[in-house]
Amino acid sequence: MRLGERAGDDTDPFGHGQERFLWAFMAAIFMFFGGALFAMGYGVKEFLSGGEEGSFAVAWLVLLVSAVAEVVSWVRAMRQARSEAKEAGLPFTQFIRESRDPTSKAVVFEDSAAVVGLVIAAFGIGMHQLTGHAAWDAAAAIAVGVLLMVTAVALGARHPRALDR
Repeated sequence: MRLGERAGDDTDPFGHGQERFLWAFMAAIFMFFGGALFAMGYGVKEFLSGGEEGSFAVAWLVLLVSAVAEVVSWVRAMRQARSEAKEAGLPFTQFIRESRDPTSKAVVFEDSAAVVGLVIAAFGIGMHQLTGHAAWDAAAAIAVGVLLMVTAVALGARHPRALDR
């Protein structure tokens, strides 16, 4: 934030305001990849070890609390992005695709991925509970990791001119 507030100089006569967006964008990408590596590593570990039996009640409680928080956040993000799209006079999908503001886009992508990830996790835990095979939970963890990586790549690919000055 402080770097973005610097006044213009010879190399950047209009100031450094875009640095704020660049670093927010980079932080989002690294968080997605970090989460992806953690989830995939956990899934591979569980596959190789055969999985541990834990409390399904705790897993479902964590998923329920997470789902409430993430769905509320997703609804707020979608409302905000739709409002910004309307102000810009663009359809929602076009606004998300063409917006140069990484903040709105990152929040919509992150919240959407979180909700989908929770559905994948619930499926994996449910199948583990129903079948007794921990491989379902491990596969769900890997799928969530892949989802996070795809989200990071999509966020980066859909950020036009991210490094333009």
